[in-house]
Amino acid sequence: MKRGTFLTLLILLACSVRSVAQDASKLKDTIVKATEFAIPRSGAFTLLGNNPANVSTPGFTKDIKLDYFLDKFSLKPNIAFEFQPVWLLGYKNISLDNYRSKSKNPDLLRLLSRASVSIGTTSEKEVNKLAYSLKLTFAKDPMLDEKYITSISKILEKSVVDRDAAEGVLTMKTQKLKNQNSDWRDSIKTTNDRNSDINKKLVLATNDALKVQLQTLIQLNENRIETFKSKIENNERDIDQIRTNLTKSDPGFNDNLRSEVAEAVKKYSEANWYKPKMDVGIGAVNTYQNASLTQLGIKQNGFGVWLNPSVGFNPSGKTDTTSQTVSKVILTGLYKYINSPGDASQNFIGGNVRYGSMKINLFAEYTYLKEGQIKTNSIAYGGSYTIGSKKIIEFGIRTDYDKSFSFKSLMPVIAFDWKLANDIFNK
Repeated sequence: MKRGTFLTLLILLACSVRSVAQDASKLKDTIVKATEFAIPRSGAFTLLGNNPANVSTPGFTKDIKLDYFLDKFSLKPNIAFEFQPVWLLGYKNISLDNYRSKSKNPDLLRLLSRASVSIGTTSEKEVNKLAYSLKLTFAKDPMLDEKYITSISKILEKSVVDRDAAEGVLTMKTQKLKNQNSDWRDSIKTTNDRNSDINKKLVLATNDALKVQLQTLIQLNENRIETFKSKIENNERDIDQIRTNLTKSDPGFNDNLRSEVAEAVKKYSEANWYKPKMDVGIGAVNTYQNASLTQLGIKQNGFGVWLNPSVGFNPSGKTDTTSQTVSKVILTGLYKYINSPGDASQNFIGGNVRYGSMKINLFAEYTYLKEGQIKTNSIAYGGSYTIGSKKIIEFGIRTDYDKSFSFKSLMPVIAFDWKLANDIFNK
């Protein structure tokens, strides 16, 4: 190999290592920042009571989310919209190192990045309600977990080495094909020169036998030239395919790596989704009438506050808590107070127990609601199913009883949550 070609290859490989290392660093930021333990209901629905499980599971998402609530199988405007303003505007696009730096981002600002704002509406018994809420989540932060970040880094570092080696082989193969094409183009030029000389002799030839011999040589050379051209075309196609493969390899995030990273995130989430966390929320609840397209006709305003803690444990006693086959138990509580001028204030308290995994789990709960002089006891049971990291379906049946536990009503409930962000593990 010529010295210039060798130096060129070294420069290409060095640039490749640097580029892939930078891509891997960005990818680590994306993965760790996208790790979430739950897709909770919006704070507005917690205020309005639009949940199959009225005792919500604490947590926050890291993007825009839509919730839809369906009860008694009637299509009413039970919809909520939630987002995290501090996270989306100030933290989503910064590097992991900057997020972890206390000098650049104190603990208070990092805590505020887990604040969620939501707005939701519901209609019940011909009464329309509109709620606004601000919710703050206290929970373990994966972006500050050194062990987790190290585990992701090791996978990506291995990917850099593997991809660099693959790119080195492909780059050398490309150069080899280019060298072959260069040699064959030289051969085509040399053969054309020969045919030019033969044609001159053919013009001067008077012997028929010599003419046939010269014409045969010209044809053989023409065939040889076509063979060289065909080989060059084949090599050019191979070079284009190599370039396509390099482009498709999605810097350090090919299918094998995606599987490894997805498994690592899944294990980490399974090991931590049931750990202690708490939501604290405040909001407003309004009743309104649709007076016109431009005027809601708000009749009264109220405010609400709530406290929503949870704690979990692993009842099996198995140490491998990352396995999806090991079910966990989560105990959750909710206290909520809503003051409505001109209407009865609400005092709500309840407890919920969930059993299962982050992907699928079942729940049972008891709640007590005092609204003015009316007291209602409720028992609900159901479950939830998470599809990927984007959407969740929760279902339940709620039975209401009066203060002496006489049956009042039964209501089936279904809710859908949809996180609008792209799922990095399902491109």
